[in-house]
Amino acid sequence: MDKTDFEKSLDDIIQALAIRINEVYHLDKSNAIRKLRSTSLFSMIENEETKLWQRDIESLFALYQDEIETGHFTI
Repeated sequence: MDKTDFEKSLDDIIQALAIRINEVYHLDKSNAIRKLRSTSLFSMIENEETKLWQRDIESLFALYQDEIETGHFTI
């Protein structure tokens, strides 16, 4: 079965954010993905209706950093 645009985008987002997490927080890819998946932000990104998946990686990473460093983020 072919993936939808959303599913493809979500896969790309996960990979790109894992790279940014590695660059800033020095986590290997699997730990970066695990950490990302444990956030409230990720729950919102994987909800297609929020449209967060349509944002660029840098703005998503900024939201990720806010959540990791302050415990919350503002959209």
